[in-house]
Order: sequence, then structure tokens, then C-alpha cells
Amino acid sequence: MTRNARAAQAALPLFAEGHAFRKAMMALSATAMKNIVAASRAAEVFDELEIFLRYQQAKKSDEGITAEALKQLLEQMKNMHDDMLLTCAFLGQVARLHKAFKEER
Repeated sequence: MTRNARAAQAALPLFAEGHAFRKAMMALSATAMKNIVAASRAAEVFDELEIFLRYQQAKKSDEGITAEALKQLLEQMKNMHDDMLLTCAFLGQVARLHKAFKEER
């Protein structure tokens, strides 16, 4: 199974109605999601991405991320930290679902 397929299988259930992950992600702006995906693509190791996410959460701006979103993202990615390509693919799928569900509103 490809990384993208594994990432899709990991991301889709998290966007089920009422899921805490979905609620946390829907609070993010499109810009914040784009920044997260871009940071994941640029990161060589998971620690770089985690530092970026924590920095974004500390900014407390519209382009930042909420404490709950940070918690949810780190929780879901904890088993992926050894595979940055999988982490990047997962965040790409999350961004697609974020856009799809934002547009449904």
C-alpha cells in the first residue's frame, strides 16, 4: 500500500461527524492549513515540524493554530514521526478534507 493510501486511511475517519480532530481542524484557516502542509514538505525530521506547529500555536493569530489543533495533530502524527513522507502525505490528506468540509458549510 502506498504512503498516500495509508495517509488517506488515517485521515478520513478523523473527519467523522463529531470527532474531536475534525472540530479542531475546522477551527483553522485555509492559510494555517497551507502553512502546515508547506512546513511538512520542508521538514527533514519530525522535530522541525513539531517546532513549527508549536510556534504557530504560540502566535495566536488568524494564521496560527489553536491549542486543541496542536494537541490533535501531534497525537495523530505520533506514530508517523519516523517517516516524514508519510507525515507529509497525511497532512496533505487532512488539508484536502479541511477544504472539502469548509466548503460544505
